Amino acid sequence: VYLGKGNPLNNIALAMGDHEITAVAYDTYGACGSDTMTLTIIPSLPTEVWVDDDYTPSDPGGHTWGVDAFDNIRDGISAVASPGVVHVAEGYYVETISLKDGVQVLGAGSAVTVIDGNGSGPVVEARWLTAPARIAGFTITSGSYIWGGGIHLHNSGAAVTISNCEIKENSGTYGGGLYCNNSIPEIINCFFWNNAAWDGAALFFH
Repeated sequence: VYLGKGNPLNNIALAMGDHEITAVAYDTYGACGSDTMTLTIIPSLPTEVWVDDDYTPSDPGGHTWGVDAFDNIRDGISAVASPGVVHVAEGYYVETISLKDGVQVLGAGSAVTVIDGNGSGPVVEARWLTAPARIAGFTITSGSYIWGGGIHLHNSGAAVTISNCEIKENSGTYGGGLYCNNSIPEIINCFFWNNAAWDGAALFFH
């Protein structure tokens, strides 16, 4: 793309992807300098995405693979706008995730939607959040971390809501199920069981 005299950028339609832009400066005597740069055009983030461990690139459930359809929760959270919603279908997801400002992560119910930390952890974490975030409808299990094997909240104030979740069989030194540092989450209809820690097997507030 050549940007010269009388060819402003706002009159040019560019497709998604990388474009090499050459801009030319003019004074009263004509062209006096130029520079070339790469401009990347990306689509706006969707406000809703769908996650299903059965999705594949060839069968994304009627959505667009890699845009609003994913087979893991972590990628769904990364791809969604804020505010936004990540819809997670029933399934068994072996991963750890980080909550995001303004984003709701909604499972299909704790009986059928599991996030398994596979011995690493925390399974779910939220750090430095300032806008409301919510996680609901999951079993959160098999995490292991010094400060909260299941859920770790750090400097997130009252931004986080945890609802309709089972937090079970996680381990930590402080807070096997949930560790809160400078955070006061809203916890609604959640069950903590079979978690283990040196201090605060279920919950630890610091």
